Amino acid sequence: MQTCEFTYLNFLGQGCSGCQRSEVATERVTLFKSTSESHEVMIQLSIPLRVRIIHPHPLDSENFGSIAVARGPLIYCAESIDNHKIKDLRMIRIPDNVQFREISIPFPSNTTLTGLKAEISIAGVIDDIDNDGWVDLSLESQTLTMIPFFAWANRGPSDLRTWLPRLL
Repeated sequence: MQTCEFTYLNFLGQGCSGCQRSEVATERVTLFKSTSESHEVMIQLSIPLRVRIIHPHPLDSENFGSIAVARGPLIYCAESIDNHKIKDLRMIRIPDNVQFREISIPFPSNTTLTGLKAEISIAGVIDDIDNDGWVDLSLESQTLTMIPFFAWANRGPSDLRTWLPRLL
């Protein structure tokens, strides 16, 4: 097996709020070239996939105050089958300082997916309604598991959330 390294440019900035221009990051990538006796060539490209937070367009009023999560080019979603302790995915609240960690999730056909886990808040029961009509919700801490969107509903029927409200 032969190994060669090269440098490529990664254009960042698409879909982020507050970006004035595209930022360019240089990264190292390793290619593995494998030749077999049948003269077939297999090239394996290994590119680091970083988790990033996506904010909606300012004119997208339906998702105002929400975020989406991506890892490389893949969009992630919360699926009820992985989050059985969260009764209603609409109650998820993502803190601004959320830290996602990569996990391995079993998937049909004896494969695994790279999922994401994070500590989040869940909006619970109504604590109080003040004189102005504002509602105070109690918050409880919970662990959120996210999977790539393409894998949704492959392990049984479930609910899905891609845009997740921020904890304001």
